[in-house]
Amino acid sequence: MTDYPPVLPPADSASVGDSAPESDKPGLRPMVVAAADRGARLLPWLRQQLPQAGFSNLNKALRSGQIRLDGKRCDGKERLEVGQLVRVPPFLRVATDTDTSHEGGGGGNPRDAAMLANMVIARSAEWVALNKPAGLAVQGGQGVSRHLDGLLPLLAEGGEKLRLVHRLDKETSGLLLVARHVGAASALAEGFRQHQLLKTYWALVWGRPTRAEGSWRAPLEKRGTGPDQRMVVDAAGQDAITHYRLLAYNQAANISWLQLQPHTGRMHQLRVHCSDAGIPIVGDSKYGAVGDMAAPNRALAGRSLGLSRGHLYLHAYSLQLPELPAPLVAPPPAPFTNALRLLFPEG
Repeated sequence: MTDYPPVLPPADSASVGDSAPESDKPGLRPMVVAAADRGARLLPWLRQQLPQAGFSNLNKALRSGQIRLDGKRCDGKERLEVGQLVRVPPFLRVATDTDTSHEGGGGGNPRDAAMLANMVIARSAEWVALNKPAGLAVQGGQGVSRHLDGLLPLLAEGGEKLRLVHRLDKETSGLLLVARHVGAASALAEGFRQHQLLKTYWALVWGRPTRAEGSWRAPLEKRGTGPDQRMVVDAAGQDAITHYRLLAYNQAANISWLQLQPHTGRMHQLRVHCSDAGIPIVGDSKYGAVGDMAAPNRALAGRSLGLSRGHLYLHAYSLQLPELPAPLVAPPPAPFTNALRLLFPEG
């Protein structure tokens, strides 16, 4: 793991949940605004601090005056200042004040804690860079009870709240950045919107692109719900742009190794663009439009090369931040690395 630079807590910071002089009872203890959360709006901040409370419950408590900012009624739109005291009714805080199973380093499943520790690539005072394994969902949803967002408290230090600023598909492995405070989350999210943070993926695809380098511009639209939800190329959809470059091609297996750089961030963008170009990603059961490994020749190639059936060969390889001299790099998982060695032994 690399540090960029060593993490030092701000001298004037205060952790959420620090007790105020008035009371030592958890249900009455006000929440203290930390230096890192200066400028955040109250309602979004409360949603991040009290995810178990629910958006509607927080809104009701604000409207009824049960939430107070420095002793005054508030509507949730206020900008926070360091040291302000936020009081919320005990029923909204009970899970936070009594559940210590996911406080950073202080409990939880030891296997999950060890897994998360092994995922850390680098830390700074603003973010933590992780190498997410394939198969781990980033956020919860229908039928998803175990996900990275719910495990992040195991990585927290000093009462901080780690925040997601971008996502990867459950099946996609690789580099994921999480923010260490609200200010960093806002800055990183804006950096992604302004294309100041360059994401680079590696993919193994069936076939070969028509050109060694270029861009795909195919608008995408979301169709369906739940497990059947998918993205389709449709002129009425949102603009989506992907830059690609051919790194190597194995003619015998008819598999290409591509570098992909999304200029936009649509759901399943890289997978759909590859499929639309006639070169679906190896192992993509949702968008493998030409049969993928179910086709006899591809099944044979997969077995002979030891490709892992069911593994999506798409990996978020690197991320370049403006302040770093070199990109953050996430080594590919074993199935991907093994396939590269077998298919492209020349390197």
